[in-house]
Amino acid sequence: MKPTGLELGTVCENEVLLRSFGHVTKLVAPEGEASIESLIGSLRDPRIFGPDHDWTCPCGKYIDVEDDEIVCDRCGVRIGRARELRRIRFGHIRFPEPIPHPFLADEQLRAIPVIPIGYRRDTGARDLDYLYEQVLRANARWCAGDTESRTDLANSVARLFANEHCPQPSREAGRLVRSLSHFLCEAPESSLSSLGTYLFAICLQPKLWDEKEAIQGDEKVSG
Repeated sequence: MKPTGLELGTVCENEVLLRSFGHVTKLVAPEGEASIESLIGSLRDPRIFGPDHDWTCPCGKYIDVEDDEIVCDRCGVRIGRARELRRIRFGHIRFPEPIPHPFLADEQLRAIPVIPIGYRRDTGARDLDYLYEQVLRANARWCAGDTESRTDLANSVARLFANEHCPQPSREAGRLVRSLSHFLCEAPESSLSSLGTYLFAICLQPKLWDEKEAIQGDEKVSG
């Protein structure tokens, strides 16, 4: 079932990569156990999604407001106001081969965006990390040569987009896990519903675009 309130349209792989600050490839260590090194390439990578604290990088080299907009040459993290950076910086997940688009029968996906951590980890939105992790697990198995995981990956992406409408939705401890379509379209109090950056988050074209350009500059990373 297609979520309502969206103007459907594909977003090409190049556009996903253009707006991404980094490739997400792995799961993250539990809270309190993650080192800077273990966060690289994960759903909590501060190089991709921004720092935890204002004007402070994880390695501690920069700790002052005067360091605003610097990219640390040690840990690679952009210095600035954490809340702002963590709400505009997207990542991406790339697949070995295209998979079917969950909503558009004639389209395929080669990469999907990972929405900013400031929205994924807001109260009530951590379900999204759970669904992104399912995508990453299936993608890792496929990359390792398990060709049967392609179907698992397609199903995981469908659940990420609209878990509530899938024939076999994901549940955690018996609770239905909420998807992108829920937070974007169905939850009236959701922080995601007011996301002011281009929400190509589900590889559709939502009519929610206000601030058209995230700050990219010299810190662009390729896929």
